[in-house]
Amino acid sequence: MLSELDKEPELEVVAEVSDTGPAEESSSADQQEIDEYELVDAVDILTPLEKSVFWHGVKATRWSERKGAVAELTKLAATKRIASGDFTEVCRTLKKLVKDVNVAVSVEAIQAIGNLARGLRAHFSRSSRVLLPVCLEKLKEKKPSLTDALTRTLQAMYKSGCLNMVDIVEDIKTAVKNKVPLVRSLTLNWVTFCFKTSTKSIIQKVHKDYVPICTECLNDGTPEVRDAAFSAFVALAKSVGMKPLERSLEKLDDIRRKKLNDMIGSLGSGPAALCSAGNTQTLVEGASEVSGNSFVKKSAASMLSGKMTFQAAPANNKKGASAKPVTSAKVDGGREAKSLKKVGSEDVELLDMSLDEIESCIAISSLKEQVERIQELDPSVEILIRLLCAVPGWSEKNVQVQQQTIEVITYIASTATRFPKKCVVVCLIGLSERLADTKTRLQVMKCLTTFSEAVGPGFIFESKIK
Repeated sequence: MLSELDKEPELEVVAEVSDTGPAEESSSADQQEIDEYELVDAVDILTPLEKSVFWHGVKATRWSERKGAVAELTKLAATKRIASGDFTEVCRTLKKLVKDVNVAVSVEAIQAIGNLARGLRAHFSRSSRVLLPVCLEKLKEKKPSLTDALTRTLQAMYKSGCLNMVDIVEDIKTAVKNKVPLVRSLTLNWVTFCFKTSTKSIIQKVHKDYVPICTECLNDGTPEVRDAAFSAFVALAKSVGMKPLERSLEKLDDIRRKKLNDMIGSLGSGPAALCSAGNTQTLVEGASEVSGNSFVKKSAASMLSGKMTFQAAPANNKKGASAKPVTSAKVDGGREAKSLKKVGSEDVELLDMSLDEIESCIAISSLKEQVERIQELDPSVEILIRLLCAVPGWSEKNVQVQQQTIEVITYIASTATRFPKKCVVVCLIGLSERLADTKTRLQVMKCLTTFSEAVGPGFIFESKIK
């Protein structure tokens, strides 16, 4: 009897183990990974670092000596677990070396930070907060070796527990407002990584802080930044679902909401309920204008081309009569059929544009057509130039609107018989800023060449120097 009683608890334990689900298996795997770090003996690297050439080499004038000194730290910090200690001076030195003018030295310093984050984990949290803004700012460099090292280090800093989503909100807000698009896009890519590697409970606490950041980036003028913001939204929705995000996503326009819906659905999670119950019409054709009981749909492609669509007067008294949209442009049957076939592909390319951006493009396109119809420009040159500098203005973020605005100014300067020097002075500041952007550089160069032909290159140089 005693032997049988002893066997019964063992059977119960076996039964409990056999009933465990995937959640308990994953938790045991996490526990095993944590135990692997905890079971390793911590290695003191500060003592051998004092005996090495590190402190003397980082102050050397030759970049090779600085790189070699940092390499000593990288090698020592490559151990699995580092004993905690005072790394304040080490991090202060690494912060300066990340900004080093030599790329090799900067890459080595970034790799050393990554090794310290993996080896110290939570003990490196204070230093990580100090180094994070510098690393995010350094993302502006276009060297692949530098951006790869920064990406790996930033991921290691978060994955090792040195940083948490709550503490880095302000740093992320600053980075996504950086004037360099590469900083904005890579920062959002890192935020996406943080979303994917965080638990659902963490994301539920911080999603209210990050949704406005991603929403603002969806209106960025650079496609890479917009794509990164979409990816962050998708990762956020995958983690916590769409219900907590519905109120925040109401501010999105229909085109972006449709694209986000498609991205989440393409990943296998099924259609997400981004749109409200009343909004069931297809949004691929762009915006629709509702008027009374009828509406006219306008594709984004036709809106950008400047073709106006008018609605015929509704025949309410006649049964079976329906209002049909009539285009102002008269096109032959064959040409009309070809243009209709092209609309689908153009709409797909323009899904990234918001309604505000589309309206801006329509306005500048119609203005360009009206300016080209004016036979005598001379009396209106200064008024038109000042109008273009104010509306849409040089602060316009849409690249297409910027390009067309500069083209209109160029056309006015080349067509007018007398182009006032006041107009050149008014445009020079805005054109100088656009000259730094590769997407508008060609239009600016043509415009400055036209100005030189109109008032002489000497006046432009003198005005620019002043």
